[in-house]
Amino acid sequence: MSVDKYDDETADTVSQATPQKPPKPDPWCLACGCQHAHGLHCAGCNGDHSAGYCMTDQLAAQLARVGHLRPLVDRAADRLYDQVLRVVRSQGGK
Repeated sequence: MSVDKYDDETADTVSQATPQKPPKPDPWCLACGCQHAHGLHCAGCNGDHSAGYCMTDQLAAQLARVGHLRPLVDRAADRLYDQVLRVVRSQGGK
């Protein structure tokens, strides 16, 4: 096979091919800390995937204990937002 013939065949093949998008990455799983497809389950998965990741009994217990942090985070976020608004307004922004 000559180089010229190879180049012609390659050019035809490439021009006829449709570009393919790369596959979307798998979601991160809070239970195992890795990315895996929704169809795969972590060891100890209790079948609850309502949040988009495998829920294990251990993870459910940990999440239940941090529920009291939500109001604290909300207040801190509000204070930070107010501070940002003050800075923006002091610099002439709206």
